Parts: sequence; C-alpha cells; structure tokens
Amino acid sequence: DWGNRETTSKVAITCGPFDYIIASDVLYSSPSHINLVETLWQCAGVDTKIIITYPSRDLEWEVRSKGGDPRPPSEKCTHKFTAHVEERFHHNIIEFYAPTEPRRGNRGYSVYVMEMRLK
Repeated sequence: DWGNRETTSKVAITCGPFDYIIASDVLYSSPSHINLVETLWQCAGVDTKIIITYPSRDLEWEVRSKGGDPRPPSEKCTHKFTAHVEERFHHNIIEFYAPTEPRRGNRGYSVYVMEMRLK
C-alpha cells in the first residue's frame, strides 16, 4: 500500500536505505502517484538509484493522434507522474522502446525507463 507511512518506515529503517529500487508498471493509477512518491522518498538514500518502467498508454494515444514522434526527450512524453516527482527527485528518461506490432493483447505501446535520484 503506497503511502502507508508506518509500514514504509519499518521497512526503510530495517532494510534501507536501498541501493536500487526497481518498479515496473506501477503508474497505472494517477491517484496513487503522490503516495508512490512518498514511499520511494522514505525508502531512498542519497546513493539510491530508482528505476521505473512504464508503458505509454493514454500518453501514446495523445502523441500518435497528433502525428508526433513519441520518443524522448519530447515534453509530450513526460508522464503525469513526473509532476509529483519534481519536488523530491532528479529524474530523466534513460531508455525508450518503440511500440511493436499489436498482437495477443499487446496494444503496441511504447515503454519508457525513468531513472530517479534524491535531490
């Protein structure tokens, strides 16, 4: 449960700070973004490297519908999660995977890899 300060504090004190925090496909629910940032902030140390991967989903549709190129560093490709990250973390897109042909449930989204570090 993102944002559960009591649980996160116990984990951070007992096990942290962590060298790496890796998360994949955790940005699907906008209301949870603030709590996720809080949890990452509690678990990170000055040397922690946070890696988050996410598919473009709604962002991809918006860029494609306007005929734009979805590859970074275009500001059009900045996920709304980054607005919550700005205050506490440095962040940048370190990798981009172009969409593949849709097949077997894969809608052909682009995938972004974001790196974050404490400010």
